[in-house]
Amino acid sequence: MTASPATPRIWRIVFGITGLIVLASPIWADEEARILPVTTEVAAPPPRQEQPVVDTKGQWNKNEASAQLRKAEQAAQRDHAENSELQARLGKTEKALGEANDQASMLARDLRKAREETSRCLQQIDEHDRRLTEGAQALEAGRQAMAQLQAELQQVRSESEALRSKVGERDQRLTEGAQALETGRQAIVQLQAELQQVRSEGEGLRQEIARLQANVAATAQQLAETRALLPLRQGGTVTPDALRDIAHASALRLEMARQELIHDPTARATYEAIVAQLAQEQLRLANAIAARGVYQVRSGDTLARVAARLYGGSDRWSEIYQANRHVLDDADRLLPDVTLVVP
Repeated sequence: MTASPATPRIWRIVFGITGLIVLASPIWADEEARILPVTTEVAAPPPRQEQPVVDTKGQWNKNEASAQLRKAEQAAQRDHAENSELQARLGKTEKALGEANDQASMLARDLRKAREETSRCLQQIDEHDRRLTEGAQALEAGRQAMAQLQAELQQVRSESEALRSKVGERDQRLTEGAQALETGRQAIVQLQAELQQVRSEGEGLRQEIARLQANVAATAQQLAETRALLPLRQGGTVTPDALRDIAHASALRLEMARQELIHDPTARATYEAIVAQLAQEQLRLANAIAARGVYQVRSGDTLARVAARLYGGSDRWSEIYQANRHVLDDADRLLPDVTLVVP
C-alpha cells in the first residue's frame, strides 16, 4: 500500500508540536510559579507604627524620631524599588505568558490541523485497506473461477480427445467399408465384363450371370447396411444372433468363391474381398459378445491345434467350435482363410 504524499509532512508537524510542548512546559511551570505569588498591583507596605520616644521626663526626643523617620523612608524607598522590579518582572512574565499562549494557540491550531490531516489520512488508509481487501477478495474469486475454468477446460479436452478417438475409429471403419465397397464395385465390373464375354454361350449362362449380378448388388447393399450398424455393446441395434447370420452368409459366399477360384484364377480379387468381409463380421461379433478376439485359419489347422496355440491346451477345441457353429459345418474340417471367433 502506497502512503499519501502528505503523510510525512503531517508527522513532522505532529513531532514539532510535541517537541515545542515538551520544551515550553518547564518555562510555563516556572513562570506560573513566579507569577502566582504576585498580583497585578503591589500594595504599599503598611506604615510602620513608630513608638514615640519619650524621655524620662515625658518629652519627645526629636533626634531619635528623625532617625527613625529616615529609616522608615529608606525602607519605603527599598520597598518601592522592589515593587517596581516586581512590576517589571510581572510585565515581562505576562508578555512571555501571552507569547507562550499565542504560540500554544498556534501549536494547538496546527495540532488540530495535523489531527484533521491525520484523520483524513487514516480515512484514506482505511479506504485503501478496504479497496485492497476487496481487490484481494476479487483476486481470490478470480483465481477460484480460473481454477474451475481450467478444470472444465481439462474435462472438455478429455472429452474432445475421446471424441477424436471415436471419430478416428469411425473414419477407419468408413475407409474399410469404402474399400470393401470399391472391391465389390470392381467385382461387379469384372462380372459385367465376364457377362459380356459369355453372352454368346447361351441363354442359360445369361440367366446365371443375371442372378450373380443380383447377388452382388444385394451383397453390396447388405454390406453398406451392415457397416452402418454397431453391436449392442457399442450402442447399436444389431444383436449377436444377427451378426452370426451375417457371418454365416459370408461364409457361404466364401465357399462359393473358393469353388469358383478353382476354375477361374482371375476371381482372386472377389475371393479376397469376401475373406476380408468375413473377418470384419467375425470381429464385430467378437466385440459384441466380449470375446478374446479372432483367428484366421491357416492351411493345415485343426480345432485342437488352434486351441493349443491360443489356450495352451488342445482340450478346449469344443469351445471354439461352439462359438463358430455359424461358419463351421464340421468340427473336423477347417477351411483356410476362415476367420474364427476366439471365446
